[in-house]
Amino acid sequence: VHVGMSDYKFGKEEDAVKIIEGLAEDYPNHALIDYGHGQIALLKEDMETAIGFFNSSIEKDPRSDAAPIVLGDYYMSAGNTDKAIAVWENFLQNNRYHKKLRKRLNQAKKPVE
Repeated sequence: VHVGMSDYKFGKEEDAVKIIEGLAEDYPNHALIDYGHGQIALLKEDMETAIGFFNSSIEKDPRSDAAPIVLGDYYMSAGNTDKAIAVWENFLQNNRYHKKLRKRLNQAKKPVE
């Protein structure tokens, strides 16, 4: 999945899509496939599609931090702190010892000074 994203970033969009689609054929229900589709959509600035894929990835594997990190970071960058907090709190319900997301959540909850 990361090789596909890298290819896309270096202008090899067709190669990136082929990699993700090939993985999707071999592992159709794997959460990282939706994560990969979400990353490609994010790179294309198709946020609605990206959000849908990231949410699907989270549903398929609630223990994987890949999609919640990216989705929450997107919401933060878009100024939608409440949605980022919701994504991270949801993830932390089942993964309460995840330090990286706990730190991001705590920072997001700090009042703006």
